[in-house]
Amino acid sequence: MKYEDNFELQYQELGEMDNLYDGVNLSKSDIVQAEYRRVKGYEGNPDICALPRVSTVKEIQLHHNIPLSGYDEKQIPKMSTGERKFAILQLREVRLPFPFHARIDQFLNATLIMSYGKRKFGITDRPDTFEVGDEQMRGTYVLGDTGITGNTLGFSVIGTAGTGKSTAIELVTAKYPKAILHNLENGSYIQIPIIKLTAFANGNLTALYYMFAQQIDSILDSGQFHYKQIRVIANIGRMTELLIRWIKRYHIGIILIDEIQMMDFSTSNPKSIENLLTITSMTGVALGMIGTEDANLCWNSVLRLSRRTEGLMVKADAYCKQRQFFELIIKRVGHYQWLLERVALTDDVIQALYDESMGSIDMLILLWMTIQYEAISRKVEPKITAVYIRKLAKEKFGHMQELLKSSLVESEKNYLSARQSVIDTIRASAEADEQKREIERLKLESERNIRTHYDRDLQMAFVIDSIRACYDYSDLMIRKAYAKAEAEEGFITLNRREATKRVLHYLEKPTKRVKKRVSVQQEEKKDTGLSERLLNELEENMSPII
Repeated sequence: MKYEDNFELQYQELGEMDNLYDGVNLSKSDIVQAEYRRVKGYEGNPDICALPRVSTVKEIQLHHNIPLSGYDEKQIPKMSTGERKFAILQLREVRLPFPFHARIDQFLNATLIMSYGKRKFGITDRPDTFEVGDEQMRGTYVLGDTGITGNTLGFSVIGTAGTGKSTAIELVTAKYPKAILHNLENGSYIQIPIIKLTAFANGNLTALYYMFAQQIDSILDSGQFHYKQIRVIANIGRMTELLIRWIKRYHIGIILIDEIQMMDFSTSNPKSIENLLTITSMTGVALGMIGTEDANLCWNSVLRLSRRTEGLMVKADAYCKQRQFFELIIKRVGHYQWLLERVALTDDVIQALYDESMGSIDMLILLWMTIQYEAISRKVEPKITAVYIRKLAKEKFGHMQELLKSSLVESEKNYLSARQSVIDTIRASAEADEQKREIERLKLESERNIRTHYDRDLQMAFVIDSIRACYDYSDLMIRKAYAKAEAEEGFITLNRREATKRVLHYLEKPTKRVKKRVSVQQEEKKDTGLSERLLNELEENMSPII
């Protein structure tokens, strides 16, 4: 196979709030035309240069803070009992930025870059034919084996149930196209940066492989083309070979597996997760694991037995132990009320909600929904106090609270658990200062603008609803245009109708980007990728811990 490593690409110069694919509604477009940015050290690599850049803290706060659409406190007295009960269900749609979102964003981008950076572009002598919608395409470029080592690249997101792990992955990956079409001088190919899978109870590798094929079919709109190929194979080894071929063909960068604790970690089982390590070592594809602490212990034991690296870890539930930060979450969630008499979020009420939710955002939302549902269901709504909340939580959620308290780790894993706790302590000590600063910054900012945020949320929700009713823009596209309009002097004083017009102006205004041909050999290169510091940090963390 012949290899290439220097491609001339047409790069885009991005502004502070700009990113690749801003002009594309990614929620409706599975396959998009490749756009390129310069990434220091990887100029000329289409797979890397076609990836969106890491989001700034400001962008994460904007994109991950999603208000409830249509919420209007003034309309509640006019709503019927049934309407108010139905409206409570909207609380499940609350999206809030957490400190660990930025870390996931960094790790995902860095892992993708390192994964693609280890692999080489091969020009196949016999291009594969594959289905894309109703068309057949011939893929010229595949990712070859040259330069691949046996180490497992990737990261894990670990935390107790209800801490927002899956939601965080959903929000962070939303800026990545599902598939990218590259049209290069000597051929074309499809790049699928991320494959997201969910493990189910008693799941084995065969079920995961089937889901893998179905995901490719869904992204490429190819019916059951790939699923039918793998269904006729009974041997797990041959299935693995087929997945390896797809990973190379579609330039897959990382496989994210949610609820990883459901998988079979037994190394004696031929259909265990151990086979995934074979795939990574032969293709260079990275793995992302999302699950509980129990899953992390099992996964790390497999990695050690296989003499692989541990990768990078994000502790998603660290914020739960920060009472002051969780108070801000309670205030944001607690703002959404459909009661005839609003609940005053006193210190006692906040403490009760914190204690009874046990630091779980999911439990908090379930509890807040139940409190309002029970109150609305009565002929006369009761006064919501700390005593009332604690009594209701005990009656309705006692069993769930016990589940959150319990450990799924079996006795034979106690040693590994103790060993892992030492590693976690060291990691936590290193991250504590950074996390504390971020939490304090978010706390001060939220406390300073808490009322302003509520008013802004109402106006933004109105603007989003109004524009979506008439135009085919995604929520993210509208929020970004809103942020640009908001920066204008006098915007805050505009009424909702005028604000909508101003946002529409930015949506309809073509994005000004300077496009030019840039040779790989040019000495002047703008660093829009990872800093050397972050790369060094990641490489250090990727070293074996044995």
